[in-house]
Amino acid sequence: MSLPAPWLGALLALLGFIVAVWGLRLAKLLVSLTFGLALGYLLYAYSAPSLRESLGSPALFLLGFVLGALIGYSAFKLALSLLAGFLSAYAIASTGIIVKSEEAVALLTLALAAVIYYLVDKLLAVVFALAGSLLLYYGLEVIGLRGWIPLVAAAVVFALGLASQKR
Repeated sequence: MSLPAPWLGALLALLGFIVAVWGLRLAKLLVSLTFGLALGYLLYAYSAPSLRESLGSPALFLLGFVLGALIGYSAFKLALSLLAGFLSAYAIASTGIIVKSEEAVALLTLALAAVIYYLVDKLLAVVFALAGSLLLYYGLEVIGLRGWIPLVAAAVVFALGLASQKR
């Protein structure tokens, strides 16, 4: 069963607005919850039986969930910057600009990760605002609006998303 086009367009437009305005906060929340659930489960399932008897399994899960959520929230920027730094360093090394050795890629990864770590909040704000405004534009087009109206609405939501997420 598929949705009628106006409903699908309205859903896409709403999702685009939410992603543009609150996308970065929602991504950090999702990463925090995922880390929290994973660490909570690991502490719940694989803790020592004596620790489980003294504290109780639900308390261990709650402790793991809180610690995992804090770790996930603080490691979000670090993980993204290291991943983007490695991908950029590997792409540069594969073009032949620098010698393709593990040491060169590792050093370039760390240097690029340091730069990206500083810029990751601003870059992600732009990425989420752009993705949300494109979803809104596409949703308005699916609804049946043509011409300048979807484009102007997407530009306004992009600006609103940038202003909202850069705070």
